[in-house]
Amino acid sequence: MYPGVVPVTSGWQPSPPGGAAAPPPGAAPPAPPAGPISLIERPRIRDQGELGCCVSIAIVGALELLVRRGRVLPELSPLFHYWQARVDHSVAAPLSILTGLQAAAQHGVCRQALHPHPLTVQGAMIPPSPAAQDDAAALAAARFDPVTGVRLSRYTFARLPDHRRHHHIRQALAAAQPVVLGFWLTPGYAAITPQRPVHSRDLEPVQRVGHAVLVVADHPARGLRIVDAAGPRFGARGTWWLPHDLLDQSALVQECWSLQRRA
Repeated sequence: MYPGVVPVTSGWQPSPPGGAAAPPPGAAPPAPPAGPISLIERPRIRDQGELGCCVSIAIVGALELLVRRGRVLPELSPLFHYWQARVDHSVAAPLSILTGLQAAAQHGVCRQALHPHPLTVQGAMIPPSPAAQDDAAALAAARFDPVTGVRLSRYTFARLPDHRRHHHIRQALAAAQPVVLGFWLTPGYAAITPQRPVHSRDLEPVQRVGHAVLVVADHPARGLRIVDAAGPRFGARGTWWLPHDLLDQSALVQECWSLQRRA
């Protein structure tokens, strides 16, 4: 916990360099359209409480956007993902985004109804049932590439370049690809309130407390719309805005990843 300031427990650690799945081949994506881009107006808000599972909540939120049908948003289980992504199931340890994405691609994520435990340390220690594992495997829908014989997940992911972050994030959102972002907590995050749900430019001192969030929208004037795991009382009912100029601040944002359905 960031004592007395931030209502989340550290749950993100930086991903190692490299190791990202390459984006699928094809023509260069078109330039993003002008104006606001939004993947969802009313995202699902979760509260991680004392459990450092923000990476799982962000990734599961992204997968829900990818598998939804029309306006119907499925409810998947962050704790199922958090179990599958951890090497030591007896410890509620932080995750890197890369580890979380690899776990989602390999194991999938089951429906919340099949692994409905509370977002607590105790809940994180409960193993998924065989029915939950089968349900998650159906979501992953792994198949084999007939040319290479390689096992492919239904979903793929890519680390966005560190330079021109806003351009690459906006390009991903325009292609209906949700983005997961990892950053260090600063006083600017602590300054977010319901009355002013905006990350301020106060970045010092940097605390080595990591957090991961989901990006669901971009507004030319307001910045990126962030879905947080700090619960509905934080920011504007669990969301807040990150100004564009803070994306390239080395003291704050450390990595960005896009998710997409494999063609």
